[in-house]
Amino acid sequence: MRTLVDALNSIDQKYEIIDTLRREEAFDAFMELAARAEVPAHLADQWFDDWRDF
Repeated sequence: MRTLVDALNSIDQKYEIIDTLRREEAFDAFMELAARAEVPAHLADQWFDDWRDF
């Protein structure tokens, strides 16, 4: 999950293409992965906010 956010950070740093819509889509995908990994939603939400730079 951290790798996903790091990759998105790199993409945004290089291309500056992650706008509000893409950020919301990334969040939805991240939360789906968290649910599949049985990570509590409140913890996954905190991780996403802590790790993202976009």
